[in-house]
Amino acid sequence: MQQRYNYIDIAKGIGILLVIALHSRFHIDWMVSFEMPLFFILSGCFFKYDLPFKQFLKKKVNMLLIPYVFFELPKVLYDIALSYNHRISIMDSYINSSVPTTTWFLLCLFEIQVICYFIYQIKSLNKWIIVLMSFSIGYLMYKLNVPNILFICSAVTSTSYFTLGLLTRNIITGSTKTSTPPHSNIALSISLLFLSFGLWYISKPYVFYRGNSLEGNFIQIILMAILGSYGIIFLAKSINSNKILEYYGRYSLIILGVHLYYLTFTSRCGCNIPPMFQFIITCTLMLPTIYLLKKFVPRLCGIKPLIQ
Repeated sequence: MQQRYNYIDIAKGIGILLVIALHSRFHIDWMVSFEMPLFFILSGCFFKYDLPFKQFLKKKVNMLLIPYVFFELPKVLYDIALSYNHRISIMDSYINSSVPTTTWFLLCLFEIQVICYFIYQIKSLNKWIIVLMSFSIGYLMYKLNVPNILFICSAVTSTSYFTLGLLTRNIITGSTKTSTPPHSNIALSISLLFLSFGLWYISKPYVFYRGNSLEGNFIQIILMAILGSYGIIFLAKSINSNKILEYYGRYSLIILGVHLYYLTFTSRCGCNIPPMFQFIITCTLMLPTIYLLKKFVPRLCGIKPLIQ
């Protein structure tokens, strides 16, 4: 069984809380530059590609595609009803739906892992080259306005962060007891986050990985993402143990899949809820939601395999 690292769950917990904050409008725009790269880096850190492809694919379908379908289903049903009531095509309804979701990350991560499974089989190909080339190609796709169909452009761009996570696995998973002390991790975290913020503040570029929107300088974008992501990782290492953050991090996939449904409902219920309170309410609602989903439908939200 794969070892769990408390601070990895903490890093995911911080990351998913930042995602909820973004969608609650309780947020600084700068944070968008590293929120999703953080999850791609952490996913790449534990990637295993030495399995037979059939076994690999079954595992990824269970972990990513089935939860994608499950969490996307309420939106699809809403769009079908909308298309029927307004007599428009289901595709038009789906594309222009007013019900947002964040399940794109699951589909994108699935595509990244399939891409990397095959690319990494080429032993002679230096993985640092993959980091540079994938981001370069993704950035070029943005500049050429290549349609981001099924988030494939986002997947190409984010393959760079995923591969970086694999390359820096020893740094990320190094023991907190034998490496730097907590105060050093805090200092390093603050320094990295400060540098990331400084780079963003220069021109405040618009970065949106869901749409592969990479406005700004090539180097600026990738450095903001890397500095911010590792800043959060070292912050998590300095904390090392926090049951609440660990719980949010361990079930970040569930939170990713459901939190926007809650936020959409509360924003349309007629109540003008301040962003901070909307953030607090949503974070609180995640606790019973996680409990219910992992108890009653664990095979649909990636906790247990559906396909044996």
